[in-house]
Amino acid sequence: MNKIRIVTDSSAEFEPSELVKLGVECVPLILNFGTETFLDGEITDEAFYERLEKAEELPKTAQPSPEVFEALFSSAKEKGEEVVAVLIGSGLSGTTQSARIGMEMAQFSGGYIVDSESTVGVMQILVLEAVKMRAAGASAQEIFEALEALKKKICLFAVVDTLEYLRKGGRLSRTSSVIGTLLNIKPIVTIAGKVQVIGKALGLRKALGAVAAKVKENPVDPSYPVVYGYTKTEKNMLLLMDALKEV
Repeated sequence: MNKIRIVTDSSAEFEPSELVKLGVECVPLILNFGTETFLDGEITDEAFYERLEKAEELPKTAQPSPEVFEALFSSAKEKGEEVVAVLIGSGLSGTTQSARIGMEMAQFSGGYIVDSESTVGVMQILVLEAVKMRAAGASAQEIFEALEALKKKICLFAVVDTLEYLRKGGRLSRTSSVIGTLLNIKPIVTIAGKVQVIGKALGLRKALGAVAAKVKENPVDPSYPVVYGYTKTEKNMLLLMDALKEV
């Protein structure tokens, strides 16, 4: 039975220690901050948000080059491994396309690329399932097929706490940003291939309550983990966890 290498990218937001424990390889995305370029992970979260608050123009991410994936697949080929790669959604990044090109460049036929159609928590659930199936002796193809089915059952919901970054990113006019901020409007978004606004609420607590209601509409399968996340501070995440206790 071939060895299976499980790969993801840095948008899954695993801690390095978690990746080691899981036996998962991570390909970093590229972060362009003005004239400076970093590999994801080279700048701390604290430094990132400090820069973000001062920036007039939002940073941009770029996918790893096909050559990065070519090297990965060539290494797997030499070692007689198969690869299951769980990557950020193709509607959000060109990473999956780079991976497909890199696999062709390496002339590697043992690769299975899972377009998560999302990011962060969705990717984490898929990776954890891949690790579990690998440990149980599943083949790379079986893992791929299971993840393709599973990703259609996962929902990601998020609350946008500030409209400022939507304005800086060109998704919202300055006037709308000012009015929305004055009214304390919190957009509720999901990611299903692309970012979609699915609702708005007045104030954070009502927004978190709306997310809890959305979760109630999509009952949680206890066979899989619920993944919580936050950006700058965990305070709001804890409020959401509290709101979901009754769901």
